[in-house]
Amino acid sequence: MSGVSNRFKILSGVTVLIVIVVAVGYRFITMGGKEPPPSITQLHEQDGVPVDVAKVELRDLTVSMKLSGVLEGVGEANIQTNMPMRIKKVYAEPGKKVKKNQVLVSLDPLSSTSMYAGHESSKIRYKDAKRNMERMKPLFEAGAISESDWDAVKSSVEMAKAGLTDIGHALKLRSPIRGVVTRVDFKPGDKVDPKDSIVTVATTDDLKLVTRVGQRKVKKLKDGDAAVIMTTSPDGQEKVHKGQVSHIGLSADPASRLFRVEINFPSSGGELKSGVLYEAVISLATAIQVPAIQAVAVEYVEDRPHVFRVTDAKAVFTPIRTGLKTRDWVQITDGISPGDEVVINGANMLDREKSLKVKIHNQPATPVGQ
Repeated sequence: MSGVSNRFKILSGVTVLIVIVVAVGYRFITMGGKEPPPSITQLHEQDGVPVDVAKVELRDLTVSMKLSGVLEGVGEANIQTNMPMRIKKVYAEPGKKVKKNQVLVSLDPLSSTSMYAGHESSKIRYKDAKRNMERMKPLFEAGAISESDWDAVKSSVEMAKAGLTDIGHALKLRSPIRGVVTRVDFKPGDKVDPKDSIVTVATTDDLKLVTRVGQRKVKKLKDGDAAVIMTTSPDGQEKVHKGQVSHIGLSADPASRLFRVEINFPSSGGELKSGVLYEAVISLATAIQVPAIQAVAVEYVEDRPHVFRVTDAKAVFTPIRTGLKTRDWVQITDGISPGDEVVINGANMLDREKSLKVKIHNQPATPVGQ
C-alpha cells in the first residue's frame, strides 16, 4: 500500500513539473524569447525625464491693473430747477455739443401756482412800466417833467424787465458752460424737484474715467499712476491715449463698500467720447531689463518660490527670490541668473528631494508672448 502511495507522489510531482515547464515554454514562445519591457522608472533612469526648458532672460516687466468706467468731463454742470416744476420741453440729446447759455429745458409755468402768479405779475408790471414810459416821454421831451423824474421812469421799466427776465430764466434752463450733453434723465411731462439733475453737460477739453474698486485693488493705486486707453479708428488703426490717476477716494461708499477712483485723460480732439464706457490699463510698477522666467516654471513650498534648474542634464529643485510678477512672467532677484535653464513643462515627474537626469525636448522652448 505504501508502494502505491509513493508511486502516486512521484507521478504527481512529475505532472506538476511538466505543467510548469509547459507554461514557461509557452510564455517564452509567445514573447518571442524577449525580456519584459523596461518600466517608466527604468526608462527615466536610463534616458532621463522628458522636460521642456526655458532660459532666464532679461525683460521689461510692467505690473498693471484693468479698470472699466464711464468717461465724464472734468468740468460738469447739472441743469436743475429751483422749485418743483413740470418739464415742458427738453432741447438736449446725449452726445450733442451745446454753447454756454444755450437753453436746454423749458418748464411749464402752470405746474407751479407761485411761479405762474409771479410770471403773470411780472408781465403786468413790465407792461405797466412800458406804458407809463411811453406816456411820460412826450412830457419829458416838452420839458414838462425833470430829467430826474424821467430817469426814475426808465429805472422802473428796467427793474420790471429784470424781474420778468429772472422769471424767464427760472422757466428756461440754460447751460452755464460750453460742452457736451452726457445725460438726459427726464422727459417732457415729468415733474422734477430742485435736487434732480435734468440734464448733465460736461466740458470736452479734459475727461475723467470714473470707476469704483474694492479695498484690495485700491491699496495698489496711488495718485499719478500712469494709465492708457486703447481705441481703434474706423480704418482699423489703434491709438494709445495716455492719462493718470487723479483721485482716489479716502473712504468707501457705505452701500457698495467700493472706493471712487478718477483717471484724467485729454479728450484727444474728440476721439474719446464723454458718456462712453472704456477700459483703462493702469501701470502699477515697472522694471527695465531685469532677469525673468516664465511664471509656469515657479513652484511654491510653504510660500517660498522654487524652480527646477537644469545643470549638466540634471534637474535640481532650487529656491529663488522674486520681484515683480505679471500673469506670464516673474522677476528673479536671487537664486538663478540670466542664461540658466529651468523646467517649464514636465516638472510633475521630477523629484524635489533629489536631482534626476532629464532629457530636453526643445531647447530652448519658445518664450510666452513671442
